[in-house]
Amino acid sequence: MISIIVPIYNIKNYLGSCVNSILSSSYQDFELILVDDGSTDGSGEICDKFSAQDSRIKVIHKVNGGVSDARNVGVKASTGDEIMFVDGDDMIHPQMIELLKTALDSADFDFSMGRGIRVADGDTDGISRFLGSKIQETKRTILSQFDYMNRLVSGGDERFWSLQVCTKLYKKAVIKDVLFDTNITNSEDFEWSARLSLRINRAVDLDEPLYLYLQRRGSAMLGGMNLAYIKSIYVYKKVVDYFPDQLKSKALKQLYTYMLLIRRYSIKSPYHQEAKNICDEIYKGTINDFMHSDNSWLSKWRSILGYHFPGPYNFITRSLELIVVRYYRLRGRKW
Repeated sequence: MISIIVPIYNIKNYLGSCVNSILSSSYQDFELILVDDGSTDGSGEICDKFSAQDSRIKVIHKVNGGVSDARNVGVKASTGDEIMFVDGDDMIHPQMIELLKTALDSADFDFSMGRGIRVADGDTDGISRFLGSKIQETKRTILSQFDYMNRLVSGGDERFWSLQVCTKLYKKAVIKDVLFDTNITNSEDFEWSARLSLRINRAVDLDEPLYLYLQRRGSAMLGGMNLAYIKSIYVYKKVVDYFPDQLKSKALKQLYTYMLLIRRYSIKSPYHQEAKNICDEIYKGTINDFMHSDNSWLSKWRSILGYHFPGPYNFITRSLELIVVRYYRLRGRKW
């Protein structure tokens, strides 16, 4: 049996769609654990109504402690052999559980994973197309521990979907004592996935969109520049030491890329000084390792110049982006 854990906090307008997408799955051998994390908008009552209608649904009401704490509570209460996480304002494809379960059972894997799609809140056509699509077959890629670690410190969508916990089906035996860090309020998926990578052997990736991220105002993913986002740079610094020597240079480059983004986009925000202070602390503690890493000198100097002169760097970067976009448009190509 699979335990599906859904942390919930003040999402009453989205909760029904999320739960119904799970209940409509082609795979039905699961328990659904709804963790009401101290909601004050009636979400908890909606959970209770679902529980009264389906014996597979368990509801846990708790004092607000954040998404990490809610997930930990759900894992501890689970009775299944596999664990899946779903955020309460998202949806899953009707075949997601079945496909991930079949892939996980096909060999000795620690977890199976798919991809996701981002759909704007209110895009009913996009949601309907996703939920109504039929997946005939999937391409499978087997990942060693090193392969998965390498994805976590690489770039692009492949990294993004690899670190997201909601795109995966985990063996409970692998993750049951790997708790989410409740002190982390941003990038908690990245830190947890990086820590989990230390104990896995191999996984299987289905290159197929199985999870729908609903992009809504006020969601954690669209929170914009705030203090929690800025402080997540500590997560990127922390995980550098999780990776083997062969990947530390990539992890350091990722740290400096993220730090440069914070410096650039916090310039005109109310958190400019906090961002500078935090980044200065990280910079002083890591610059020696970064300069002695295997990253190219171009990458190093670009990061350093961008860090010390974020304003001019921002201007130059945006100007170049506009030039490239205009070039592609003149050539009749999309950027």
